[in-house]
Amino acid sequence: MVVMVGLVAVVLVIAGAGSLILTRNAARNQAEEQLVSEVNSLTSSKIGSGSFKVLSIVRTTLKLEDADVIQINRLGNVVKPLPEA
Repeated sequence: MVVMVGLVAVVLVIAGAGSLILTRNAARNQAEEQLVSEVNSLTSSKIGSGSFKVLSIVRTTLKLEDADVIQINRLGNVVKPLPEA
């Protein structure tokens, strides 16, 4: 009887660990896909005069929320120094 209870407990622990690993992997993949999608939409759009106006509005909003815009060039290098933590 004790062996059966121990076996059930081990199986439940293994199933829980497997579920946790699969959930974390799925969340990581989803976050990566979302970031790639956002980057593709940002880089594929043409920058016009309207985009600069929107960017200035976003920058003003970020300053109100004590945040900042970080500039990154096409090669992925950070142009502007990162803000203090």
